[in-house]
Amino acid sequence: MKKRYYDFLTLAFIGILFIFSVIKATLVPMRVPVKMWHMLLFATGALIFYCLVNTKVGRIVFLSVAGAGLCLAVFFVFKSGLSNLSGTFTSVIKLINVIIQVGTGYYDDTIPVSQLFCAVGVYSLIVALPVYFFLIRRFRFYILFTPGLIFFMTVWGLNRHVDKLSFYIFIAVAIVCYIRHIYLINSKNNRSSEETLNSGSMLIHFMPIALVVILVSTTVTVSEKPIEWPWLDNKIYNLWWDMQKKLSVDRYDTFSLAKTGFGNPSRLGGPVHADNTPILFVNAPTRVYLRGAVYDSYTGAGWQMAEKSGEYLLEDRIYDHTELTYGWKATCIQLGILPAGEYNEYLLNGEVPSERTNVSTEEYLEFFNINRKPQVLLKLFPKEKITVQHLNVRTKSLFTPLKLLVPITGLSSNLYKLNENAEGIFQSDRRLRGRSTYYIEYLQPAYGMKEIENFFNLSKPGLYSEFNEYLEKFIEEHESLDNQSKLIQQLTDVQDIYKQLEGRKEEIYRLYTNIPEEIPERVIELAKEITSSSNTTYAKVKNLETYLRQNYHYTLNPSYPPLTQDFVDYFLFDGKEGYCSYFASALCVMTRAIGIPSRYVEGFLLPEKSGRDNSYQVTNQNAHAWVEVYLEGVGWVTFEPTPPMANAQNYYVSLRETGTGNEGFIPEIPDEYEQGRPMPNVFIPEIEESPSDTPVITINTILLFIIAFVLVVLIMNLLFILVRRIILNIISPKKSILLLYRYAVSLLSQAGSVLQPGQTPKEYAQIVDRRYSFNCMSMSEMVELYYSVRFGSCDVGKKTLKRVFSFVSEIKSKTGRDMYFMKKLLYRYLLFKG
Repeated sequence: MKKRYYDFLTLAFIGILFIFSVIKATLVPMRVPVKMWHMLLFATGALIFYCLVNTKVGRIVFLSVAGAGLCLAVFFVFKSGLSNLSGTFTSVIKLINVIIQVGTGYYDDTIPVSQLFCAVGVYSLIVALPVYFFLIRRFRFYILFTPGLIFFMTVWGLNRHVDKLSFYIFIAVAIVCYIRHIYLINSKNNRSSEETLNSGSMLIHFMPIALVVILVSTTVTVSEKPIEWPWLDNKIYNLWWDMQKKLSVDRYDTFSLAKTGFGNPSRLGGPVHADNTPILFVNAPTRVYLRGAVYDSYTGAGWQMAEKSGEYLLEDRIYDHTELTYGWKATCIQLGILPAGEYNEYLLNGEVPSERTNVSTEEYLEFFNINRKPQVLLKLFPKEKITVQHLNVRTKSLFTPLKLLVPITGLSSNLYKLNENAEGIFQSDRRLRGRSTYYIEYLQPAYGMKEIENFFNLSKPGLYSEFNEYLEKFIEEHESLDNQSKLIQQLTDVQDIYKQLEGRKEEIYRLYTNIPEEIPERVIELAKEITSSSNTTYAKVKNLETYLRQNYHYTLNPSYPPLTQDFVDYFLFDGKEGYCSYFASALCVMTRAIGIPSRYVEGFLLPEKSGRDNSYQVTNQNAHAWVEVYLEGVGWVTFEPTPPMANAQNYYVSLRETGTGNEGFIPEIPDEYEQGRPMPNVFIPEIEESPSDTPVITINTILLFIIAFVLVVLIMNLLFILVRRIILNIISPKKSILLLYRYAVSLLSQAGSVLQPGQTPKEYAQIVDRRYSFNCMSMSEMVELYYSVRFGSCDVGKKTLKRVFSFVSEIKSKTGRDMYFMKKLLYRYLLFKG
């Protein structure tokens, strides 16, 4: 009895060290304020809890408390109803949220210490459960330490670091337990089970040996670099990425940053965990911003998509192109009625031309020609093409650039029907399958060039109102003249276009300048202070963009903002660090605060480096958020406030061949792409063949087939065992004994106890009895019964048959423990020999 308790205390001590090592390795990367002695107390308490629950008194107390808790929960459910269930269990829900938040690495000061300690206590109980059952109750080395080793490998894989003390303790415990494991295996063949159990006290003597081995290994000088074997490293790396590409597939209907590992747009803040899963393969002339979602409503905590009313009839993309085509004439009002050559000179040099007093009728006709615009402006917005292919993503969202030209080509109209929302975001009616490819034409603004900035600086609020007033006044002055009918008719047509653009401008101001009334005043004052020295809308936004880039730190691990504080206010005045969502939200809110329309956009920014032929592989780490600002007379313009992406949108074109005296013709928007018409989806047969009825065999298909096959075999094996049991009970007892004997010999042979040629059953039975200690009966007794049934006339009663059934079950159990897992799986579950 004394030795038994001594062995129990030894195993309990080792179990506490095991639990402590796992808890410490888990909590150290999370930087939680739990000290080492706290962790040791949690480990000790968790193991003591299970030891007490396993006693008769402890079991009674535990079941009584659990039953009382269940009754109390049922009482609250009946009292409050299912609708108020979350309110009833608020404390439990908070604890679960804390466990999830701490477990995923999002710990911050907003979590109370009491809740943190409760979460650590629950985690300690979870870790201690397998330790108690597979170390103290029933010693199973591989079942306990294989998951432990996988755990430490996972921690290192996620953090590229693991707490050394925790790992050393784990290795020391593993060495000692392995010595016990080998000792028990060797003792099983030579000693009785009783002697084996009493020999467990030797375990404590090997702990100093294990510690010495660990200490010596830590003192050996090693290189700081990992072991390098380029050939093997490349093979492993290529295999890893090949499996990653085939097995890691993101699935969602509508895109948002939350789907890529970034924060939820409706509740921004906290660290991000984006991975390298390849999402898109893109061929593009430059680093394009691919839009996936546009948000228009700021809540103080994040962004939402507001429901558009029936008044919002002007489709954003079409009128954005219309504004770029015709809006430049409105910007000319502050320069005067200019020929194309002088307007080109202004864009090239930025010099305001001298005011002209006399403008001829021919010059008015030339200026208001609705199908023309300056050649420099055409060069600053060249038409480009990109190709987008979906890789490890299954989504309805299409990722397209701003100023897109429809149609989108490459997707079969038989498979996908495309729809466009008010902000120009395209979605299919079903998820695009892997390797789906589509082709896009769009206008690529030459961001970063002074010429396009000269054009942007002509934008100002009220531009269309001033232009329409000027037109109205001119028409009134000349409509009474008979010889001016052609001019008046052309001016009337032009006026209709600009009145539509003015109506769209008013709607944009109504939708995209709203901020919550509760937003702190200091946010608005800061925006006004930064832009006080600027005269144009574009200059104001650029000042805000530059201020954010230069005064705030970029990081992927910012703190969570307090729940009671406005998100942008926290970023600007307290946190002062964050990633793209922080910077984009701040710029969007501050532009709205000074009356400039803007919207928050999420999608993908192509990587900095391209591959061959301007190809880009886009991963979840390339997910991004930015801002689109409305400039009257220009349309929507992309702004980038995030510091590391400061020059990402720059695109330079050659203007040397531009003739300053010529104009280019602008094609009209085709009728089929106007608002209210179905969106065409052109299919290119040369690029993508029509869907085939032949199923495509992928790695996922093969894996599903293998899993289904294994499940079917396992089910058939269970049915085989059940049918065999029924048959053995139906046939005569004598035949059952004969079959059970052969079955017992088969089970023993699987574990290595094979009946050798020339060996009698009695000799074989003696060897088996020396190896195994059976409780129901011995193998020698089974052989005697077998002889008496086969060669004699012994009657077998139900009691004897039941005893034989129990004996065979015991053989199956004990031989199964001696078999390797794969061999046991093969023989017992797949080959119908179990």
